[in-house]
Amino acid sequence: MSKVKGSVRARNRAAILASAKALFARNPGASMEDVAAEAGVVRRTIYGHFPNRSELLKAIVRTETDDLADVLDEKELEARPAEEAVAMVLLRLWPAAARFWPLVSIGLKVLPQPADRSSFPFHRRFVGLLERGQGEGVFADHLPLEALVLVAEGISFALLDARSQKRWRGDERDAAVAVLIALGVTQVRAEATVARCTAGATS
Repeated sequence: MSKVKGSVRARNRAAILASAKALFARNPGASMEDVAAEAGVVRRTIYGHFPNRSELLKAIVRTETDDLADVLDEKELEARPAEEAVAMVLLRLWPAAARFWPLVSIGLKVLPQPADRSSFPFHRRFVGLLERGQGEGVFADHLPLEALVLVAEGISFALLDARSQKRWRGDERDAAVAVLIALGVTQVRAEATVARCTAGATS
């Protein structure tokens, strides 16, 4: 494939992903035919990039999580204690995750298990922080790392869903406190940690 053709194909793929992202945010049940109409191309073009709807959704989720990962300052997270680093991740990413919850919830259906998301940069970083927290003795070690990841992600996703359905009015600070408590941090310490990180982010 020539460089020109490769560049055109890459642009077409990016345009399809952008159109699909906008469409799924409005209509999570949209079909591949709907995506083709949204992108202004024929179905054959869509299938030339993505063999089925599931693969298209996975590509959108990967793009979104990679973008979220880019928001994080890796050096800053490494310099902070694990509990502060986890709090910072939630404080910074929660607003975006809340805005794009329809896409996030779709992604969970096509990538339901942490192992399915293990190649995503954001997921790897989050797992690394929980592992470090267990090593520092801050996070609970009565559960294996894989189970602790499920707990932290499960609570985060449940709160995002509850907020989207207006069954919970909390914000990123409340979510960060809830996750830290689930990880084994006392409520007083969790609240102090989040307050400290919030003050640092706004100073």
